[in-house]
Amino acid sequence: MNCETCRFWSDKLAQAMGGPMEAYCLSQDGPLKARYTRALESCTAWQDAPLGAVDSGSDDDPRYGNPYDGLDDVEPTEMQQGLIPIPDGYAEQ
Repeated sequence: MNCETCRFWSDKLAQAMGGPMEAYCLSQDGPLKARYTRALESCTAWQDAPLGAVDSGSDDDPRYGNPYDGLDDVEPTEMQQGLIPIPDGYAEQ
């Protein structure tokens, strides 16, 4: 069981920075939470995704609930705070 088949592997937040595609982990308590992970990584928070990722539907999809509930209390990462510079060629749009 790996990130690619996990319900917390984002359908909407992904990047490919000169290597394999990575998607954001939306788990609220897993060891890989709130970071980009590769498809073949795995962790203890893995959950089956028969309905797709938690962010594949609307934010209030009753099948999964709102994956963003409670995230207002999470400390932003260094990149979100602007402490890590964005590499040349990846300017914000």
